[in-house]
Amino acid sequence: PFYTAYYDLGNTYRYMTCDPRNWDNSDLIIVWGANPIENQQRMGRHIVEAKANGGKIIDIGLLFDGTAGYADEFVPVKPGSDAALSLCMANHIVSNNLHQPAYLLEHTVAPFLVRDDTNEFMRDGDGNYIVVDKQFGFITATPGVKAIEGATELELEGAFEVFGVPCKTAFTRLKEHLAKYTPEYQETVTGVPAATA
Repeated sequence: PFYTAYYDLGNTYRYMTCDPRNWDNSDLIIVWGANPIENQQRMGRHIVEAKANGGKIIDIGLLFDGTAGYADEFVPVKPGSDAALSLCMANHIVSNNLHQPAYLLEHTVAPFLVRDDTNEFMRDGDGNYIVVDKQFGFITATPGVKAIEGATELELEGAFEVFGVPCKTAFTRLKEHLAKYTPEYQETVTGVPAATA
């Protein structure tokens, strides 16, 4: 995740930087699209330490390089197909309830309602975003604000009608989008066997 974060989030240290010493006791490290064993020794030494402590190393990439050779498992992907594999992994996570609802509710827009007609976030007449509270029903929210005023427990999933407009939570929309990214589908795109994904 450290290496892919740069491409997902840009050079934003708030999101992507972590102390690689944290890897030393990791149970699993996925190296995706990088070769730290050969060309990022500062990071590579912590991958070596993690493996020495019993951690499993999986390398996902185009080339069988030094990191792939050191890893417990190498997963070769076709160029430009990484997104299909990552979406398949995301589908597996949400389909098997391996995600953390509390984290999604507190740190993401997952509970925010999305309009079915325009695919935009649902807003009230003042431009405020709308979420659904299990106790109080529809309430307004602001992205990036950790605590939503007046909320007790937000709905993470569901379909609702607001001002006569059908809506679903962003998380529900995400699950629907991910559903097609099965291991079998991603195999046709990435070349990674369905059993591996």
